[in-house]
Amino acid sequence: MSITSIQQRFSVAAAIGVSGGLVAAAITQADPTFRGDLGFCRCAAAGAFVAGLLLAGGFGRSGLWGLGIAALTFVGATLMGAVIAVMLLPVEALIADLGLRDLAVSISGMAAIAPIFVVEMVTSKGGVLLPWAASVLGIHLIAMAMRARPARG
Repeated sequence: MSITSIQQRFSVAAAIGVSGGLVAAAITQADPTFRGDLGFCRCAAAGAFVAGLLLAGGFGRSGLWGLGIAALTFVGATLMGAVIAVMLLPVEALIADLGLRDLAVSISGMAAIAPIFVVEMVTSKGGVLLPWAASVLGIHLIAMAMRARPARG
């Protein structure tokens, strides 16, 4: 059985969004560039949520194989969420100061760098890896419980 209901898809996406916010908060502690930057955390959570909506079906399968699929799906959601978050960062800055100069250039440049940056942070900083890895397992277990129940709606 696959995740079929909108409620299940949004539940998994919300969990991935929370995870994106938590990982971003860990990054703000690990990297002084983002220290205290709540806009970074908001954009990361939103990017992760959108990625979660698209990739929610990769979570909740039973067994070791299912956990492997969930881990690979979470890697994909992390990379996709980072790209989406970077696209939202200039919007966040625009809201803050209403500046439009070089917006297109900054979005495309940061979108190429964001996944590399996030992978580097997750693989080199234990304080970032821990919430990331815990999120893979937690979201997978939540999705497994949802798959075990019949879909409603």
